[in-house]
Amino acid sequence: MSSSLKSKLINGPFDDPGLYIYFPLVNRAFLFDLGSINSLSIKEILRIKKIFISHTHIDHFCGFDHFLRIMLGHNKTVHIFGPDGILKNIEGKLSGYTWNLVEKYQQGLVLIVSEVGSKFIKTKKYLCRERFLSSDSFEQTAFKDVLVNESGIKVKTRILDHGISCLAFSIKERDFINIDKSALMKLKIMQGPWINDFKHALYTDKNQESIFVFSTKKIAAIHNINLF
Repeated sequence: MSSSLKSKLINGPFDDPGLYIYFPLVNRAFLFDLGSINSLSIKEILRIKKIFISHTHIDHFCGFDHFLRIMLGHNKTVHIFGPDGILKNIEGKLSGYTWNLVEKYQQGLVLIVSEVGSKFIKTKKYLCRERFLSSDSFEQTAFKDVLVNESGIKVKTRILDHGISCLAFSIKERDFINIDKSALMKLKIMQGPWINDFKHALYTDKNQESIFVFSTKKIAAIHNINLF
């Protein structure tokens, strides 16, 4: 079974820890821990959609400034997950700079930060165009160990004791779906964008009455089609 992701360690065994996971099919990436990321290219950094920070010792968090510098001026939304105190840590980083010129940016970076506690997950937004100012508003949900469950990828967390609150993470792929092209040919079905929609429906257990359009024909129900 082929994998939908490619992973690599960012640094050597005696340097800052960090794991970069790239999803070629959707051209996005997840980053686990945020120590030095100087070895990543600008293109690789711009692919990052989610960052998972285990704790904020310097070797796990010092790369935030480099990440922020690359992302500024781009129309990106990045979701950061971290342990108790991560909101204060991020706000401290952001408040250390002067942001009087960001209104001139045509595109604005948005940071969504989720602080994972033992009982609740608190989430706040920081907008570049608003000078990353902190507001009193936030979203709070009950703690759950599944942080991400989308497009066949699930990221789970556990809270550990490292002298401070520390998060452990796991990432798991669902079974990777391959379409039998010879079966499509026998059914005289054209390949097209509908295939990705079909896969997404299977991954997300979408309603079986969903309709997928290919060429000029319609598939009326997922369970009525044998494509595999």
